[in-house]
Amino acid sequence: MIEVPSMPLYWRFKDTPGSHPSDPPSRMPFGFDYDDTLGLIIEKRTPQLSHVLADIYSRNANVGFLQDGHSLIRSYGDEFWRFLESVLRRHSARTVLEIGCGGCVLLERVKNLGLEVVGIDPSPIAAKAAQAKDIRVIQDFFPLSNLSFAADLIFQVDVLEHIENPVAFLRAQSDCLAPGGIVVVNVPDCTPSIQRGDISMALHQHVNMFDSASLTATVQSAGLNVVSLNRSSYGSALYCAGQKRGRPTDAVAFPDRRTHQHFIERVRRSIDTVCSSVGEARKSGESIGFFMPQRAFPYLAFIDWFEGFRIFDNMNVWHRRYLDGIEIPIENQSDLVADPVDHVFVMSLTFGAEVQRALARDVPKMKITTLEKLIR
Repeated sequence: MIEVPSMPLYWRFKDTPGSHPSDPPSRMPFGFDYDDTLGLIIEKRTPQLSHVLADIYSRNANVGFLQDGHSLIRSYGDEFWRFLESVLRRHSARTVLEIGCGGCVLLERVKNLGLEVVGIDPSPIAAKAAQAKDIRVIQDFFPLSNLSFAADLIFQVDVLEHIENPVAFLRAQSDCLAPGGIVVVNVPDCTPSIQRGDISMALHQHVNMFDSASLTATVQSAGLNVVSLNRSSYGSALYCAGQKRGRPTDAVAFPDRRTHQHFIERVRRSIDTVCSSVGEARKSGESIGFFMPQRAFPYLAFIDWFEGFRIFDNMNVWHRRYLDGIEIPIENQSDLVADPVDHVFVMSLTFGAEVQRALARDVPKMKITTLEKLIR
């Protein structure tokens, strides 16, 4: 097992640095483990992790990007909506349940199609959004013991990667479906990181790191037939639709254990390469920045370095705010162009080349190193 030392525990963005004594720990170790029945790379399950995650999901904190005004709605959100809308058309759903509905952005769109909708989310933010949009939301964790709602379709965005027992979670959803009903899942696609042994995908809330094979095995193991599995064309996400079985038509996928073996073999090399490159920049006295800071956190945890650099991200809601575990304000690309560092590390495999091109055009003298270049 690979263990990342004390790593920032992201669960919110905030306007000022510091934390309250009642807050969760600002840093925790992250252990990579493996579920060999699903071929799924996971975060090591511990009682402390379970307790902390249950705590933060119930707090009045940010609940993902599906909130009005978030910059990712027009990119990630709109693309997934096209997939979801196509599934709704093909399967003639009338009643729809969303688990982890956040700001009710997608649930409102489904409602506007004339369908009956219900959301389930423990966050006070979801309850407030639901009231404003006149949508029924149950403020609790799924599954519920008293849910009297047979759905034609259940969907979730960026939820299944947070669930410690994803098969049981999907089976409980299948139990809430009408005959022939559909479950739709949207999860981060960790394939590029798994293939390269890249630990930047480590995030304490993401206890499952899916590729298409492990997602298929998970959905099938829950008693659902995979009717559609797509990779997003924007960003890096997997969309899967599984239909409640009248009788099984899919054999459960058998995981290829070599995926995990290859990942472990490559992780140490990736850690050494990234940490060495950052270390050389520090020794040279260069001013340093990290673009997509969450992706840098696992590597910085190995260096045990959490100050003395700048961090950048184009997420509009993060600008000039702080992430737990690191007391540095988040700047954006315009800030970096106006006031460059000597050396910026761009830590996204998905958007690294795009960011590099823009920065090289606008700040031609700044040294730019992409994660892709370091671990290709």
